[in-house]
Amino acid sequence: MLNKQNCGRKLCLVVLLLSVTSFVAGPASAYYTESRANHNGSTMVVSNNDGNITIEYERPKSSMRRQGVRNGTMLFEGTISGNRLNGVARVFRRGCAPAEYNVTGRWNVGTGQLSLQGSAPMRVRGGCRVVRYSNSSSNAYLLFNITGGGDVDHGGVQGAARPATCGWYIVLTCHGNRSAARRSLNDLGGEGVGGQAGAKVINTNNFSGFNNGHYCVADGPYGSQGEAGSIAWNEAVPGAYVKKGC
Repeated sequence: MLNKQNCGRKLCLVVLLLSVTSFVAGPASAYYTESRANHNGSTMVVSNNDGNITIEYERPKSSMRRQGVRNGTMLFEGTISGNRLNGVARVFRRGCAPAEYNVTGRWNVGTGQLSLQGSAPMRVRGGCRVVRYSNSSSNAYLLFNITGGGDVDHGGVQGAARPATCGWYIVLTCHGNRSAARRSLNDLGGEGVGGQAGAKVINTNNFSGFNNGHYCVADGPYGSQGEAGSIAWNEAVPGAYVKKGC
């Protein structure tokens, strides 16, 4: 048993969890990575969950905040195959529901840029109703300059061709925004603490097995329910539970 009087919470937690790692089988094939990007002065998070790509605002610039955009607001959801993206982007206006439109794009490894384009919705002046779609709108071409996190192999470009394996996760805590989830992860010991798969922040919108709209700190994925259950998170985080991603 650990002597909690002789170590801090994080250190005890790391020692406790690493002590059970030998019971975990080889690493699961699924992966989840994040990259930061600049988009017209806003800081974005580009997440890749086995080829399912989301782009969210992390620090929206003031003009976007005036349109109702906040930390965690989703701008794009789609998929990547090779370096080609397909999905749905959104246009924002304060007091209106986001207007969606189809886009395609490319993640250019050489330049570190991700681009999306599509015929964007145009609203009636002063209102919410979409009256037409335009290829000349400022939202018809979206450019993201990758500034950090991820890399060519596991940042989503090459690895995305692999089939998704959602696996099993130990869910530790969930929040309504990414920043709060990351603070909880840091309190628990930081990225990768836990079993062989390691803890991370996941966006539940990327997993059919989770309810949408949350950011959860979860250790995984693992290949089976028993494999995930062998990690002794309950001793460190009462209430931790095992859940299948999809």
